[in-house]
Parts: sequence; C-alpha cells; structure tokens
Amino acid sequence: MPEYTIKKIGIESLSEVGHLLTVSEQRQLVGRGGLQGMAVYAEGLCIGVLLFSVRSRTCQIERVEVAPAWRRCGVGRHMLRGLLLLAGRQHWQVVVPFAAAGQRDAVYCWLAAQPEMAIARRRGFVAQIPREAVGKAAARLGKRTADAVQPLFDQSKKSIAALCDRIESVFPVVAAELRQGESGFYQELSCCGKADGQIKAVSLAAEDADGLNLRLLYAEAGCGALAMGALAGSMQHMLQKTNDEQVSMTVTGKSAEQLLDKLCPTYEVTQHLYAAYAIGENG
Repeated sequence: MPEYTIKKIGIESLSEVGHLLTVSEQRQLVGRGGLQGMAVYAEGLCIGVLLFSVRSRTCQIERVEVAPAWRRCGVGRHMLRGLLLLAGRQHWQVVVPFAAAGQRDAVYCWLAAQPEMAIARRRGFVAQIPREAVGKAAARLGKRTADAVQPLFDQSKKSIAALCDRIESVFPVVAAELRQGESGFYQELSCCGKADGQIKAVSLAAEDADGLNLRLLYAEAGCGALAMGALAGSMQHMLQKTNDEQVSMTVTGKSAEQLLDKLCPTYEVTQHLYAAYAIGENG
C-alpha cells in the first residue's frame, strides 16, 4: 500500500485539490461558508478530500471524495481515521448524513464498524418540495393559522435555549447553531408556535451558498396545528424571497413528517439525516 500524507486544505492548496471540489465548495473553504477540509496525497498528487463543518463541538462530515484511480485503496478510510483522531482530541461529536437509499453508504458503514463509535440517533430527512405545492399549502394554512405564527427570534433567549435542549439529541448541529445566536439563520423566515409558555413547533430557515432553505421543521407530539402556523409563515416569506422551482426542507419528528405528508404529498426525499456517533475515550 502506498504511503499517504494528510494535509489541511487552505488557500495555498486549492489549486492542488480543485479537481475534486465544486466551485461552491472552494468558495466556502476560503470564505465564511463554514467548511473545513483535509486532503490526502500520494506520490505528490492529491488523491482524496474530506470536507466537514464544526459548530459548538459538533463536527458534521459534509463530503468524502476520492479520485477514481485511487478508489478501493483505503484512501477514504485513511481520511476518516484522521478526522476521528482530530475529533477525539477536540472532544467533538461526529455527525454523518447518509444516502436516502438506506444505510449502505460507504462512509456510514465504515464508521458503524469502528469499535470506538456508537450510533446515537437516526432520524429525519431532507425533502425537495415543488414551488407550486408550497404556494398552495401556504395559502391554505395562512387563512387558518395566521394568529398562531410568531417570529422565532422575537422569543426570549430562555425559551430558545429550552428548545435547543429538546432537539439536541435529534439534531445536534442545528441546536449548536441556535445556541450561538440568530446570525446563522434567516430571521424573517424562522417562525414558531407556542403553548403553555414553551416553543412547541418551529420552522427554521437559513441562507447558504445554494440560496434559501428551510433547515428544520419540528413539532412535538400533539402540536400539529402549531406546526402548521409556523410552516405557513415560513413558506409565505420564502416564496417572496426566491424564485426557485424547488424548496428544500429538513424534517425531523414523526409529527412534522405527518404534517408534510398531508400538506405537500408530492415532495421527494433526497437525503436521510443523521447518523450521530459518540467518540469513545480512546477515539
């Protein structure tokens, strides 16, 4: 087996790794997109890259790419081992998306086989919804639930912190971002529904390199009506801000899934989220 060298991707090395990255990924690596990366070299050439993001001690693997001629040579495993060692030293939790086809993704399978890793939770998915369906649902819901909609970031810090506590085990990345404040989200598009003084449902929006997207639709059991109000508010604002033919939405929780099934049954699942792993003491 050839000797591999791992290096952190920086501005000075973009020309060496560019053939394995998209233009958007290159911009995010050198800008404020939140991406970090490591590259593997053999015989002086970059043969693989691993992209990840870190927020509040939660490390999410974004993409693993290996040059075609070097696949099935252990390059991906080498990068993943390097990331696990780094995560162990930094006391990060590692979060991994896996493909909508199921748990046959190579990254998922390799991590699941490691003795120092344990699957903590698998729940949720990313849905693509046709614009026309979003418009119809927003119009229908807006008439029924307009009074229930409240801007999420007008709520107290204590209420938002309590929401983070409840969703953290399911969506650690989103919870970590919320704890850091509202700067990572699109405030006008983020709505919530409250009952008994607590946030029981939320539709959370953000803007990234690919445009606007609904990051999270969350509803506690029995709070479908509140979720309808939050979702309608986000949908109405989003349609005013973008001309995209498809709206991307991250859905977590059975109540939210049932709500989406009822409102926009034509949606397509593009990715299941997340396989969360805890690093052992020896990781």
